[in-house]
Amino acid sequence: MLLIDKDLRLLSWLGRILAKAGFRTVPVTSCRFAERLLAKSSLQVDLVVVNVSLPGSARFMRSLLRNFPNMKVIALLDGEFQPPLPPHAHSYFRKPERDDLKAIVDELEATLEWLCVVQEVLRDPIG
Repeated sequence: MLLIDKDLRLLSWLGRILAKAGFRTVPVTSCRFAERLLAKSSLQVDLVVVNVSLPGSARFMRSLLRNFPNMKVIALLDGEFQPPLPPHAHSYFRKPERDDLKAIVDELEATLEWLCVVQEVLRDPIG
């Protein structure tokens, strides 16, 4: 899964959530870099999550669907972007506001810490 956004905090948050669910993600910060990555690597991607406010995102999504017709695209929307959904996207997800994202990241980190503690305790044999 390819994640494309200039917001590194969002890429980290979304990558962690998806990794916890068993997905492998590759974060990139521009559509240009994503195009080069797909063209010059053997990376197998079946889903792309792309921020539609990034420069070249509409052209990138059209190109993806032309060159990889089975690939799915989720449009990542900034707060000011209003649907309609871009015609080359299969679905959309609205980005959390910056302050909300910090709270979400903090909550996720706390959740992951608790999961690690519980897993460690459950693995540790009793006395």
